[in-house]
Amino acid sequence: MAGTSKWDWATHPGETLIETLEELGWTQVELARRTKLSTKHINQICKGYVGVSPHVAIRLEKATGVSASIWVRLDADYRLSVARRTIRRRR
Repeated sequence: MAGTSKWDWATHPGETLIETLEELGWTQVELARRTKLSTKHINQICKGYVGVSPHVAIRLEKATGVSASIWVRLDADYRLSVARRTIRRRR
């Protein structure tokens, strides 16, 4: 199909956040404390209910050491993927 590519899919940044927490040996509660975000907000990211804004990305960077640009890029890639799939379904 014209206009499609292997980049038409992406995982939500919450999946990467879960993996990062596992690598660090942290709970969502610990990350919430370190980022000064609510545990609910961290959980919503992990479950894919909300995205990662630039503001949150900076907090995640400071806490985890993972660059804010990576968090923002993961979120943008995911949103673009969802939009492409939605448009293809409407054709």
